[in-house]
Amino acid sequence: MKSFKDLAHEMITKVDEDAPANAVGTGANVALPPTHEPGVKKKKKKKEHNPILINNLKRKVQENNDNNSMMLKGVLDKLEQLDTIVDEKSGRVQPFSDREIVREREYQSFTDKYMGDLLDERVDTTLNASITELFPALAFNNKFLPSSVEDFKRFLYGLNLKNDRGSFARADAGAAQLILAKLPNIEERFLKVKMENAIGITNYLYRLNSTKPINKVIWGYRAKPAGVPRNHAGDIFVQFKNGKMLGISLKAGTQKSKEPLKNTYVGTQYKRLGIDTKSLESDLWDRVYSKIPGVTQIANRANFIRNKNVTKAYVDFYVEYEDKANELYREMLVVTREHMCNVINRLSTQQFIAWVKDTFNLQRKGETVPLVVVKAVGARAEEKVDDIVDMIPLLQKHTAYLNRSSVQEYLIDIYTSTNRKTMKMTIRSDSGVRPEKGTSGQGRLGQYLQLKMQYSGVLWWNLSKNITVVVSELVALIV
Repeated sequence: MKSFKDLAHEMITKVDEDAPANAVGTGANVALPPTHEPGVKKKKKKKEHNPILINNLKRKVQENNDNNSMMLKGVLDKLEQLDTIVDEKSGRVQPFSDREIVREREYQSFTDKYMGDLLDERVDTTLNASITELFPALAFNNKFLPSSVEDFKRFLYGLNLKNDRGSFARADAGAAQLILAKLPNIEERFLKVKMENAIGITNYLYRLNSTKPINKVIWGYRAKPAGVPRNHAGDIFVQFKNGKMLGISLKAGTQKSKEPLKNTYVGTQYKRLGIDTKSLESDLWDRVYSKIPGVTQIANRANFIRNKNVTKAYVDFYVEYEDKANELYREMLVVTREHMCNVINRLSTQQFIAWVKDTFNLQRKGETVPLVVVKAVGARAEEKVDDIVDMIPLLQKHTAYLNRSSVQEYLIDIYTSTNRKTMKMTIRSDSGVRPEKGTSGQGRLGQYLQLKMQYSGVLWWNLSKNITVVVSELVALIV
C-alpha cells in the first residue's frame, strides 16, 4: 500500500501534468524566467512553516478528478487537520474558508494585534485614556514631577512595570505594559497634546496631596480597586493615607470645549431601563431601513437588526447615492431621538433621578467613594463644577423633547420648586461608512440600535430674553 507521502506526490505530479498551458510555477514548464539564479542553491530556513506549500497541496488534492473517493476525502481531512495544527503552533490564524479567497494576512504577535486595535481611529478614546490616566498614576506613585513632555517620556521609558505594586490592578498589568511598549510609535503631535494633559493631571494630584496626603493613585482601566463599585465612573482612584478613596473622572480638551460627561449607547440604555426595543425597531423599519433599495427582498421588520445583508445593501446604496443615504441617516436620528424622549418622559420622577445618578458621570458627594470631574487644558487641570448634582435629588418634574434646530440634539428640562435647568443630550453615529470594511463596524445605519448617546452639560436659561447660553461659554466670556 502506498504511503501518504507517495500518494500526495503522485497526485501533485498528476495535477501538474494536466495543468493548462498558461499555468505558472517555477518557470520551468513555461517560457518564464527561473524563480532564482541558476546554480545557486537557496538556503532553507529550519523549522519554519510555509503555509503556501500546505495550501497548495490542499488545493491540488481538491482539484483532482478522483477527489470523490473516500481515500482522497480522508487525505484532504488529514491535510486540513495538519494545516490547522501547524497554524496554531506558529501563531497563524486561518483567515478564510476553502470557498472564498482573501488576501493572506501577515502574521502579527498578540502585542501587535492589541496595539493595532488600540491605535485604530475608532478607539482613540482608549489611547487618550491610557496617556491621561495611567501616566499620572505612574508619575505620582514613583514620586516623579514632570517638567516637560520630553522629561516625562524619559521617565516612562526608564520604568520597569514588573516592579510596580500599586499603580494598576493585576488584571490591567498587560494593558499597561503594551501601552508603554508602543509609546515610541504614537504620532508626535497627538502624543504632545496628551502628554501635556497628563502633566496637568499629575500637577493636580500633587496639589491634592498637599491638602490631603495621598497613599497612592490607581489606574481604573478595567478593574476597580477593592471596595469600589464596578459601575463607578472614576478613571483613576486616589487612596488617601487615612484609608478613604476618591474617584476622579478625567476629561481633556480646550478652554471652550464641551466634553461629553457621559458616553453610552441607545440600545444599552434601553436594556438598562428594562424597556423593550420592538417599538423603536418597528418605526426604524417603516421610516428608514425599508427605504433602502432592494432591502425588502432580503429582510423584514422582524430580522433586519444586525443583518449583514441589510448592512451590505445600505453600504452599496451609500456608495451609489450618498446624498439619499444621508437623508435616511437624518431620519434615523429623528426616529431614535423621538423614541428616547418618549422613554424618558414615561419615567416617574424617582425613576428618572435613579437613572441619572446611575448613568451620568456626575459628582458624587457623601458616598463611600465620592466622584469628582477634573478637566485638563494643556498642562493645567482643574475640578469642574457640576451644574446639576445638587439639584437632582430635589427634582419635581422632567420633560424631554427634540431640539428642532439641531440634527442630533434633544433636551431634558429639569425642575425643582425654585429652579429650572436644561440638560443637553446628543444621539449620533460615532463612525462613518467605509465600503472597504464590508459589513462589520459600519457607522450610521450600520449601527442599528447602537447609536452613541451623550450628555454634554447644561444650558443656562435667561427667561427674560428667551434665549439659551451654554454655561461653559458664558463663563469663558466673563473670564
